[in-house]
Amino acid sequence: MASGHMQAPPWRQMTGRGFGNRSPAVGRRASAVGTLGPVIHHVTLWVPHLGRTERSWGWLLGQMGYTRDRSLDTVLLFRHSRGFAVALEQSPDMVPGMLYSRMRPGLNHIAFTLDSADRLTRMLAAAPDHGWVTLPIDGHRIAGGAHVAYLEDGDGFEVELVAPMET
Repeated sequence: MASGHMQAPPWRQMTGRGFGNRSPAVGRRASAVGTLGPVIHHVTLWVPHLGRTERSWGWLLGQMGYTRDRSLDTVLLFRHSRGFAVALEQSPDMVPGMLYSRMRPGLNHIAFTLDSADRLTRMLAAAPDHGWVTLPIDGHRIAGGAHVAYLEDGDGFEVELVAPMET
């Protein structure tokens, strides 16, 4: 480089967009990064109502070992000890009458792995008390050889829960 300065690595060049315009990764590496290799680091869902989302997703993610990271004021951020995070942020671009539909191009659902079929059974029993509806199972081509269940929150976001077959 002509100026004699090295260009900052991409993770230092972040502009702060997203995560409430206060990205915790600006200027440093995130401490929750696992060592699994090239896997998904986090998923951000834009939701219509953060309060409604906190009730359902807070319970669901807590059941799977995610903990709430309160470092961001306008984002519900949940981190897992293995490095993956789920961020839920209220959309600034809400159009009256236009609701999320997983059938449109974009994200259809998020699938989570559970440690046992027993945990799956317990979560399905408690899910309605936390704003989730159980969806019918119409076969599954991706998680073959596993117990699978689908839940939908009040805003239409679908979650798939995958538990191993008991041996």
